[in-house]
Amino acid sequence: MQYPVVRLFRRLIFFSPVFAILPLMFAQQSADLTIRHKVVRARVDVRVALKHNAQTLSDLTADDFTISENGHAAVIKNADHQSVPLDLILMLDVSDSVNHVAEELTGAAADLLSTLTPGDRIAVIEFGGSIVARTEFTADKETLVEAILRAKGDVGRAPGATAIFDSVVNAAGMFEGPAPANRRRAVLVVTDDIDNQSHAGTKEAISAVLEKDAVLNAVVIGSPMTTVTKGVYKVGPSRFILPLKSLKPVAAETGGEFLPGRHSVELVKTALERIRTRYLITYDPGAESDGCAKILTELTRGARARYPDAVIYAPRHRACRP
Repeated sequence: MQYPVVRLFRRLIFFSPVFAILPLMFAQQSADLTIRHKVVRARVDVRVALKHNAQTLSDLTADDFTISENGHAAVIKNADHQSVPLDLILMLDVSDSVNHVAEELTGAAADLLSTLTPGDRIAVIEFGGSIVARTEFTADKETLVEAILRAKGDVGRAPGATAIFDSVVNAAGMFEGPAPANRRRAVLVVTDDIDNQSHAGTKEAISAVLEKDAVLNAVVIGSPMTTVTKGVYKVGPSRFILPLKSLKPVAAETGGEFLPGRHSVELVKTALERIRTRYLITYDPGAESDGCAKILTELTRGARARYPDAVIYAPRHRACRP
């Protein structure tokens, strides 16, 4: 037997428009929720060097570093030095202005690759107006030397003007998904740093590299031609239409280095050695995080006392991920 009040309540549930849409309202709310997973383990790729001579410091441990994310102290678990294998994208500019660079690099390719260790892999990419992947990631040095030689043959043949930033964004896509726990990632761009075609800007290039847990390094080869080109650009009307871009802020934000000069072989060798001797620091962020964070990496007071002029090259942000 049902009481009148109970029967009335049931009728309200099944026939009242208000009650009828309640399940839909709750379902819609559930569909709109964005679930953020706490980041319980993060990592940062760091180089520490002496300011006066750029010598890499290789005797630091996890106890010599401090890391904070968005102002919250992180708990450092490990600071691995050199033993983690590297995945490197080597990007070679094949525009006319770097013809002399290609000649030098091909002559020293085998010697340059000897700086890498077993387990390291390289993908060679050449770019001008677009990119051409000469190899997938491989540890085979003969394949890599051949790819560099082929890039030399393509200097000046790439269609269109030079699009460095677009090429960096596209090249970063060769890294599939987040970096494996047992590997590091880096991009090394060898160029004259003159971009006159890219649609992508500095922010897009930085985001593309950070999203793949990579660090960008740039070897920028100067010549009388590039000096004149940049000088004319800075005083010409084109600077108001298409501002001159540089990889320098991309390297800084991702924790890499910007190495300008005129001796390409020495600069590339230096860049490879510095990339290979970085620290991979693993840490617990220590606070609720959805994958987006501003990162500050510093030396402890004791380490700073030992090395007062030490300079740290580290990413300034951890990129957001869906």
